[in-house]
Amino acid sequence: MAGAMVTLGAILLIWSLAFYESGHPEALRYALAFLGVVLVMIASRPGTWRATPVFAADRCGIYLVHRNGRDFTHVPWEHVGDIGIGYKEGVFRSVVVDVRLKGADWRVLSGHRSGGMDDTLNEYRKIPIGNACRDVETTLRKIESVRRQAADWPAYRS
Repeated sequence: MAGAMVTLGAILLIWSLAFYESGHPEALRYALAFLGVVLVMIASRPGTWRATPVFAADRCGIYLVHRNGRDFTHVPWEHVGDIGIGYKEGVFRSVVVDVRLKGADWRVLSGHRSGGMDDTLNEYRKIPIGNACRDVETTLRKIESVRRQAADWPAYRS
């Protein structure tokens, strides 16, 4: 995404400065040049190029990113059900995790506003964690390995 912003910003800047014809409105020329500068400035921020983590696992449980892309919800291993391979949005092959969440936590993660959900931990919900450019089977094996290590950790069993 950031690469596309740099490319589009550079094209707008070059075109508005070098190839813009004099018969067109000058305000449009300045608006396009300004848009090009803004796109290049946004793309030059380090946060634009940084990959956003969407999932993490450790001996305490798993962490799922919220829809805002900044905050996480911690789910302890005892609230994690089956972990398998499924399809994200019906198209992309992904690791799918069954988690038992309260209604409020599910609404924060999924962005759904369904008010009919209660806040008890009574049902598992499937959450695809995404696997952009990663081997799904390898990701699944690594998560299961962390889960097995957590089960062997003394603090987890107490």
